[in-house]
Amino acid sequence: MIREIAEIGEAVLRTVAAPVVDPAAPETRELARDMADTLKDFQRRTGYGRGIAAPQVRVPKRMIVVDMPELGGVTAMINPIITERSAEMFDVWDACFSYFFVFFQVRRHKHITVEYDTIDGEHRSVRASGDLSELLQHETEHLDGELAIDKVTDPRTFCTVRQYEIQTGKRPAACGGS
Repeated sequence: MIREIAEIGEAVLRTVAAPVVDPAAPETRELARDMADTLKDFQRRTGYGRGIAAPQVRVPKRMIVVDMPELGGVTAMINPIITERSAEMFDVWDACFSYFFVFFQVRRHKHITVEYDTIDGEHRSVRASGDLSELLQHETEHLDGELAIDKVTDPRTFCTVRQYEIQTGKRPAACGGS
């Protein structure tokens, strides 16, 4: 089921999400399916989007769903936690489903390690670099009530996605975190 996406200003986006108690529970699987459906719908409608966090569909639980080839496509990550962050940082363009069309630069850790549970109750770990690292940082911040817009490196980088495309003649590769 496609769910409505919470917009900036809604309290749920600034709430620290509660842990998912049973990753393999039917309601967890249902939420993961709904988040995947919502992500795919957003991608279909806009041409953007790589991930979504449960608070963005108004469920304050610690779950994200990402669509990245490095993880084999659409993947639900339950109770994800970043366990390692590189000292090396990089700047990346970012946007968010909850305030889409606003585009800006943020600074992220170049490499991270994330531990999480699957909807089958398995515990996993992934070492992420570049775009995947940026995406997982963006999505896990949602679980702590933080937004990428809070981390803008320079307010002069604010623009619309459309203006970025016009000015550079290309689609932003990393746009559409969630």
